[in-house]
Amino acid sequence: MFDWMKKKKTSKTETVELEEREMPNGVPGSAVPLINNPMVKNLERIDVQIGAVAPAYLGTRYKTSASATGDYRRLSDSIATLLRVRRVGMISAAGEDILAKTEEVNTILGTAAVYNIENRAVLTDGTISDSKKAAEILNFACTEVVLAEGCRSPELLDELAENIPVIEYSEQKEAVPEKGLSGCAAAVFGNALNDVRTLMIGADGEVRVCGFPIGNALERDLLDILEEYDPYSNPIMAMILQGGPDAVMPLCNSDEAKFSGCDRCRALASRLFAE
Repeated sequence: MFDWMKKKKTSKTETVELEEREMPNGVPGSAVPLINNPMVKNLERIDVQIGAVAPAYLGTRYKTSASATGDYRRLSDSIATLLRVRRVGMISAAGEDILAKTEEVNTILGTAAVYNIENRAVLTDGTISDSKKAAEILNFACTEVVLAEGCRSPELLDELAENIPVIEYSEQKEAVPEKGLSGCAAAVFGNALNDVRTLMIGADGEVRVCGFPIGNALERDLLDILEEYDPYSNPIMAMILQGGPDAVMPLCNSDEAKFSGCDRCRALASRLFAE
């Protein structure tokens, strides 16, 4: 565990001093969106995959290199370049047996806590293979547990998360989308590609918007990736912006054509942009 994690709970005074050292270039979670690219100015949520294997409950939301092991300290540093100048509403961690990946999850959610991100979630199917590790995650920086769709909260999870809300994925769905939206923007956790609200980052560092890779957070700072984001420079994203999700149907294979709009685009992007 990193030193700042150990010190985080020592005292209120030490916490303030530590946060000032961690953020020499800005204030934590500034309410002013100090990011110049208008296509990402409304970013609300960052989902981070922990581990190389994307669990079945994530569906086509993630596509990660099978060889990816993840450098979560470096990844959290990259994310922090954004959080220094732009507050987001939620940062979540998801992955296979996520409640057993203590150091990885605490690195990501701990960084979110330093920058005063209020909603720091773990997305899980309820699996608990190690109750001690699960307790370390739930008692550190996590503020809520989100149960994957169709999963039930086991009694042990309810016990370990006694002071943390356990929210069903379907409950989150009720909050989005906003009325009056259409196309990609109307999808659950969807994005208008020119008004990005949600990012997904794989264990390999790949940053994706609706499955489309836009840069690698292990190679470049996340802030720089977002500042340069331009969906109109990607022919397929431009097609979607001009004609909606159905515009890509001619590019889909028979399997992809069976998916609904969001999953169709993500499956198509995973195939076309696979290494």
